[in-house]
Amino acid sequence: SRKLIEVEQLLKAALKEGEAAGLSEEEELQPARLQLPDLRKAIAQQVLVEAICASTILLLEAAIEQGRDAGLGDSDLSEAQERLQTEHRKARARNALAEACASKDMVTLQAAIQEGESAGLSDEALSAARAAVELLHKQKAARTRLEEALESRAIETLQAALDEAVSADLLESEMALAQTALAEEQRKKAARQRLNDAVDRCRELLILQKTDAVEAMGTSEGVAEEVKETDDAGPAAADTADEPAKESQETPPEEPASRKLIE
Repeated sequence: SRKLIEVEQLLKAALKEGEAAGLSEEEELQPARLQLPDLRKAIAQQVLVEAICASTILLLEAAIEQGRDAGLGDSDLSEAQERLQTEHRKARARNALAEACASKDMVTLQAAIQEGESAGLSDEALSAARAAVELLHKQKAARTRLEEALESRAIETLQAALDEAVSADLLESEMALAQTALAEEQRKKAARQRLNDAVDRCRELLILQKTDAVEAMGTSEGVAEEVKETDDAGPAAADTADEPAKESQETPPEEPASRKLIE
């Protein structure tokens, strides 16, 4: 179109120069003037082609207006007009997608995506809305997982549900109940473990105490038997038995299990 425009400008300048030089209107200037309408139509047609290729609303509207001014018929303008309608529909679809993304409403988003696809929008233009739909599905699943975890109150289930909720960008307020439940169950688990440890320790020491008591009873019975034998053996045997008895008195007694239990 640029070359055609240059030719048009050249022809207009030549006509102006011819008029100034006094050339004959009918024989010389008029034949040249008759070339201008055809030249304008050719320029308008070329502009229409370029506008259709660009597929932008402003260029199409300007090209159609220029074509009408140049005297082009409806058949010459039809393709550009159809393309203009298509681009207007795409523009409306883009606006609907933007509003749907802002609304974060599943039904609105799905309707906007369907209209965008019908209008011929590219995958890139639809990607944000599709991602928003995917996120909404993910958030719905995360909420369901949180509800199930709150019912079970199992630590692993609660933790997994909270991890999924964070990944789905749920609000802190939506996770608060599960976070509280998790803290409570973790506290119960720790207390339960300490209680079990204490009970196990208690049982161990009670068993030890019983063992010490049995051993102590056995020792007492042995000493009594030795005393009896000494009495039967007479004074000499008693003198001999005095030494082990002294050693026994010098040996400190073993710490009773009751003290261990208290510790």
